[in-house]
Amino acid sequence: MFLGKRLASRAARLQESKSPARSRVVVFFRVFFVGNTTLLAVVVAALLTPRWKTIRCPLSPGEFAFYFSLGASLLAISWLVLRRSPPTPSLLFLGQASILLSLLGATVPFAGARLYDACFFGLPFDKLVHWSWAFTGGILALGLVRRYTGDRGSAHALAVIFLVLGVGAYWEIVEYLVSLGVPDAGVGGYDNNMQDMVANLFGACCSLAAPRRWGQLGPPQARED
Repeated sequence: MFLGKRLASRAARLQESKSPARSRVVVFFRVFFVGNTTLLAVVVAALLTPRWKTIRCPLSPGEFAFYFSLGASLLAISWLVLRRSPPTPSLLFLGQASILLSLLGATVPFAGARLYDACFFGLPFDKLVHWSWAFTGGILALGLVRRYTGDRGSAHALAVIFLVLGVGAYWEIVEYLVSLGVPDAGVGGYDNNMQDMVANLFGACCSLAAPRRWGQLGPPQARED
């Protein structure tokens, strides 16, 4: 009986994975992955050209190499983890916006410094980037928590906030290690770290108000063999 239910469940997942809606989500995710891999390669090539060095802001080679390695690793992990349960196009769009904001902040000159160091209407651009990543990460975390734990309201909200703050704290540790090992790294001090965490907290709280469908993941793709 147990084996029969398992086979029926597997057959249902296989049928769902072949639906047109599922196919569109998979295509969006593949375009997202290939597009960002290409974007990363283009940025690397541009930053290494002599002409680009004359118009861009100074960027520590060691710092860039570290963040490039981290970005490539995250792309690979996202493919391995999410390729069988791809996110919705809405979540991919939010993730793409966060990636572009990060790249612009690190490479675009503004007022004699990086765009990351700029401030618009009293809001530092760096905090906007942190908010964007926390907002996107909160929606993804909420989708994962709902999928694997059931709908539990406030417990989900607390789980999402703590997950986002935990990842944010990990990132601040990464920045601290960069500041120790890379000369002239564009990493702020203690005040900047705490302001980043506040931006992460605000982004996580805002993600709780996002439409639920944004964080839904596709059904796990069943193997045909």
